[in-house]
Amino acid sequence: LASLRDGFAKLDTQWANDCAEACFKSEDRLRRFALLLQAKVDKESALVSEIKERRRTMQNIRLMAMARPEPAHPPPVLEEPSAEPARAPRRRVAKAAGEAATAAPKRSRVK
Repeated sequence: LASLRDGFAKLDTQWANDCAEACFKSEDRLRRFALLLQAKVDKESALVSEIKERRRTMQNIRLMAMARPEPAHPPPVLEEPSAEPARAPRRRVAKAAGEAATAAPKRSRVK
């Protein structure tokens, strides 16, 4: 009977130690989870505020573009001077009446 009491005391001590260790591990995991969750919430709120700021910026850009008056006529486009001198377009020279008579007749392609 005494050996059973000693075995029960050892088992009870072992149980108490295991419960304390499990409680510590559980609290540690809960603390880590809370920190991780808080970090994710902070990151999400930072991203949401960044998106809101970008939307406000884009909306302001659109409003400024709408408020800017459009010119009645577009500004003239200035051409850059080129290295080559500008050439006048070639003109067709009408053939004289005598040249037309001596020219070879055109052949038709129909067989």
